[in-house]
Amino acid sequence: MRVRVTTIAAICFMAFFSSFAVAETTEQQFLRTIHEFHMARSDVTLATASFGLMLNKSLDKDFEVAALRDSMNRLNVAADGYSKASAALSGFIAKNAGKLKGNAVAEWAQKELTPSDTEKLTKFSTAVTEFVSSIREVEFTVFANEDWANSSLSVSETDYFSIKQDGQWTVSSGYPATNHQGYLCEGKSPYRVLADAPLGALIYRVRGAGSPNPMALNDGKGASTGKGRLEFMINDSDRRNNQGQLNLKIVAFDGEKLKALGKLDLSGN
Repeated sequence: MRVRVTTIAAICFMAFFSSFAVAETTEQQFLRTIHEFHMARSDVTLATASFGLMLNKSLDKDFEVAALRDSMNRLNVAADGYSKASAALSGFIAKNAGKLKGNAVAEWAQKELTPSDTEKLTKFSTAVTEFVSSIREVEFTVFANEDWANSSLSVSETDYFSIKQDGQWTVSSGYPATNHQGYLCEGKSPYRVLADAPLGALIYRVRGAGSPNPMALNDGKGASTGKGRLEFMINDSDRRNNQGQLNLKIVAFDGEKLKALGKLDLSGN
């Protein structure tokens, strides 16, 4: 009985004080909804800029795939929040059109709520997700005294890739150790597999249908020449006395999805 009386008393207490609560006026609800809209728009602006900076850093230097994916997730969350805040503000204005008639802030807000902005943001967010989802990583080792090494990374005609390497190798005991750039002064060596790359440089090919042609890297970057598996080797036809190895981290992505991302304009122009 004591518990029941206490419960009834608590209910009466809450009901008594709730009678003094002041409900939000239409103007207060409107200002709160506008505030939430502005906060959502600020969030998506910052998230978009952050992703752009992270993407440029990855393309210019080394791909930070984990950081790029985190940036994408923040952008998608911000874009979803902006879409919801836009819909909430638009719905509130439509529902309270009579009460807000002649309200300068409401008229301004209606101009800000352009469906095309939400559509552009949705397309951009989708393009970002598709591009980041196309990124693949693999780590493996290329030995100086071995034939073409299969990276196990499958690529298509539209793929690009970049490498990050550590380690060193030599083409014989008479040469100093070098990295993936090879011996830049040995540009005319007859032992080169690929005449367009220095002796000892890291070269690649796409192993698929037909006879794959070896290709040279450009500042640690390369483009797929077809559909197949990426393979790497030292640029040396006589590898019997070679020593050393390069440990590679390869990041590949779909170039067409990157181009599609770059064509989207969020400026409204």
